[in-house]
Amino acid sequence: MTRENDLKIEIKNVWDIFINANECFHYSNYLHNPETQDELDYLNSSRDLQYIRHIMFRMLIIELSKLFSDKKGDRFNIQHLINKLNKNGNFGNMGISDDVLKRWDAEIDNNRETIETILTLRDKVYAHTDSDKKKYISIDLSFNEIEPLLNIVEEIIRRIYSSVFNTFADVETVVFDKKRLSIIKILAEEKMKTLNDLWI
Repeated sequence: MTRENDLKIEIKNVWDIFINANECFHYSNYLHNPETQDELDYLNSSRDLQYIRHIMFRMLIIELSKLFSDKKGDRFNIQHLINKLNKNGNFGNMGISDDVLKRWDAEIDNNRETIETILTLRDKVYAHTDSDKKKYISIDLSFNEIEPLLNIVEEIIRRIYSSVFNTFADVETVVFDKKRLSIIKILAEEKMKTLNDLWI
């Protein structure tokens, strides 16, 4: 098997994890930050939707931790891939310049605090049962803090496909489509209509 095929397999695994993380990000963000206050009120009053919202965020954290953890078990992490793309790595001299690799390293370092928060949530709250779990539950992590990590992975996937394989990588969401997703709006409007009918 050629180095190019090995890289193709590795980047495909990274891409699969990214797809799940990206879908979870958009669904979770939508369920936490809908377009109107009525939609938010409806979401906050529904135990079912609160649970779905929580599970989406939980899966987002778990998928992101696979990409940014440096544990040996997280084989398809981004730092591992970047290291392999360095001159002395398995995929060295395959079309990704040192300057690009250094920029990716710098962007990861700039987001180190967010990465550490994600890993703490994964290890102490979501993927394992920690005896001190309660002290970690209140950790605050915004979608604005998470999004740059997805952008880093997206750029890496696109650049590798463009520079090494001379092809375009379409990394847009496969399922999530905000224009199509109107279930919360419909439910919130129906609830308001029912309440208004009661007052007439």
